[in-house]
Amino acid sequence: MPGLRADLVAASAPKGPGVITETLIRNGIQADDCKASSPELRRSMSLAEVQSLAISFQCIGSISNLQGLTNLTKLALENNGIKKIENLDHLVKLTQLDLSFNCISSICGLGNLTALQDLSLFSNNISSLEGLEPLSQLCALSMGRNKIGSLAEIGSLRQFRRLQLVNMLDNPVTLKPDYHGFILSRLSSLVYLDYRRVNPAEIQAALEQHQDEMNEIREREAEGEAAGKAAAEWKAHAARLQEANLDGVETLWDDIVANDPEWNAKLMLVPGLTDAWSGELRETFTKATEEFVAHVFEQTALKRQEVQEFQAALDKAMNTQNKLAEECIVAFAQLKKRASKENAARSMEGTALVAKLPADLEQLECELMSIEEDAISMLSSLVSELEQCHADIAASCLAKIGPHFSVLRDLDIRFYDNANNVAATILDKYSQENPDLDALPEEVRGLVLDKEQMTAALQASKEQHLAFIDVAEDGLAMRETRQTPDLVASKLAFLEERYRRRMAEIGALVDQQRAAVESLMTEED
Repeated sequence: MPGLRADLVAASAPKGPGVITETLIRNGIQADDCKASSPELRRSMSLAEVQSLAISFQCIGSISNLQGLTNLTKLALENNGIKKIENLDHLVKLTQLDLSFNCISSICGLGNLTALQDLSLFSNNISSLEGLEPLSQLCALSMGRNKIGSLAEIGSLRQFRRLQLVNMLDNPVTLKPDYHGFILSRLSSLVYLDYRRVNPAEIQAALEQHQDEMNEIREREAEGEAAGKAAAEWKAHAARLQEANLDGVETLWDDIVANDPEWNAKLMLVPGLTDAWSGELRETFTKATEEFVAHVFEQTALKRQEVQEFQAALDKAMNTQNKLAEECIVAFAQLKKRASKENAARSMEGTALVAKLPADLEQLECELMSIEEDAISMLSSLVSELEQCHADIAASCLAKIGPHFSVLRDLDIRFYDNANNVAATILDKYSQENPDLDALPEEVRGLVLDKEQMTAALQASKEQHLAFIDVAEDGLAMRETRQTPDLVASKLAFLEERYRRRMAEIGALVDQQRAAVESLMTEED
């Protein structure tokens, strides 16, 4: 449409009842936007500049066509016929949202609105508060005249620690005898409840009345916070393990038996046969693994530091070369400007300067090419230094891998020496008439009565364990060995791409300037 910007066209929609149109958007821009003080300014301003928008009493049936309003902080769509909260994901700066007096039946579509502080859903058809969870910054919530009927729904608001204003009037839940005390005990930071300022004495009375319940709630919350903290710490630790190529190292003891069919189907079912696996041997494994992981973590930190220092040196070198190139380009631009000025004055100096410009341009091209050649040489040297330092640190890690896995093999062999001794006692016990035999699983009875079968099962399990340890060691060594070449390859690929890009830029610049010089020489002729 004439007079409308491209961003407004993107926000337009087919005309019709219940649709947000470009006209509604323009007319709805609020005067508290400093650039929307007049209708003319509202029609011409970019949608990205709009901060406050109100489209009310327009029979809108759905939320749509709000693209481009990326800096919107206040949105009011009250008194319409909206049935679903949708198409708001891009309004991430929204702090106030008014959807009161609509036909909304459930809370949804708010997942991206994490900055929202004030939400009004007054007078809708909502029966559950589920869907509010992402709104961690919520300070004011108006849910009056809906269908909330459960105190448990009210209790779910406790997660919003910043909540100071709540309105639940004209919901079925407010008719419950303990509504007032229940909500104040759960939301003791409230300042306003149902249009009334909360008296601190009311809160204290509510807390005393619900003391036992609140103690249980606080205990559960403390447990949840502790669990959340532990989960976050483990996630961070897992990330460190992955960075250090140590995936699976700490869980190896459990993974060994989890992948051993003899162990799971037979050996662990024999009373006392595998007890040693969970005792001293496991403690020794744990201690050895902790020491190994600590050493690799130290070396990984050194690797990280080397990469950071390399990146800082790389950025500094590239900035230096960029400035040199810019100085050359500026110098040529000044020459061209002077030549153009003198040529326009029809001076002898101007003629000479114009005639010399092709040579000056050729010199500029040579200087820029030389700068880039020097840059790629300098940057390649930095990569070589990084490669050497990184490889030295990797060698320190590799030197620890073999001894660590040798400890694991020794522990495994010790276990099977012990298991064979225990097996001899078990075979002797069950070779005599023993009522305990009937209590064993059928697949184990033959094992405790047959020495050859027991020995074969133990040997097969031992070989499975040692093979698993070998595979784990080889995998860790391979990951550690590949890390330096992979890192260097990524840095060299970056330098090669940069060099190709800069060569193309130089070529484009020279072609552009050559055309300008030729035009100037034509004018001179």
